[in-house]
Amino acid sequence: AGSVRYLGESEDGYIIELTHEGGFSSIYQGLSQVGVTAGQELRLGEVIGSTSDGEVLFTLLLNEEEVNPLEYLF
Repeated sequence: AGSVRYLGESEDGYIIELTHEGGFSSIYQGLSQVGVTAGQELRLGEVIGSTSDGEVLFTLLLNEEEVNPLEYLF
């Protein structure tokens, strides 16, 4: 669950940044389609977008510092 902090576009596709509880943010880059808008509140499991080639760059931040997602997601 979280909210859409940023929605933008680059030459590699759409970029979405979500904010979450506990000081976490997640960034998804390379999406070919998006299904959210900036400022939107999201429920856990809600689809935010898709990619045509199956590749998405994912970054996890804790208090604005990049962290290893494997230490927090699994």
